[in-house]
Amino acid sequence: PGTYTYVASTQDRDWFRSVSAHNTVRVDGGNQATPETPFRWGSKPQVTSVDPWTAVATYGGISHRRQINLSRAGLIVVIDEISGLSVGSYVEQFWHTGVEVAMVSPSCFALGRRARLHLQPGTSRDWEMGGEFGWKSPGYGVKEASPVVRASRRGPLPMKLIAVIDLDGKYDEWPADALSGL
Repeated sequence: PGTYTYVASTQDRDWFRSVSAHNTVRVDGGNQATPETPFRWGSKPQVTSVDPWTAVATYGGISHRRQINLSRAGLIVVIDEISGLSVGSYVEQFWHTGVEVAMVSPSCFALGRRARLHLQPGTSRDWEMGGEFGWKSPGYGVKEASPVVRASRRGPLPMKLIAVIDLDGKYDEWPADALSGL
């Protein structure tokens, strides 16, 4: 999202380094790390690279595994698996697109003129420009509204959220047939 400020506003500084400002998942509204000062983290996640396409982050009793696959149909498939101690979790998956967003169908968002972002059926989906989550800082001291798409689900852990990025814009609905075998 960029760095809007270091010390002028603690609230803005903490938001720009929060989980919701990045393309990752947030569990129960918490962050993966705890800021202590503008330049120091009190607790950081432990991150392990499993292979070039998979990483696991553990923090606060939560384990988040992100795997990226390329389907036979040329789709980028992002699988987030969240496990941990929480029983009734609220998990959000954020996608800061950097380009104009329009809803094509309940699970599909157009990104710019061609690409599509598909969010897993069974999740709640919304998008906004500005608001609580849609911000970027293209330069120090500059804060601009920017589109963000969010999938969310409530339920017990473990939980899996899947997003599909269709760079060619071939699908306007969830591409179930293209995901077989993953």
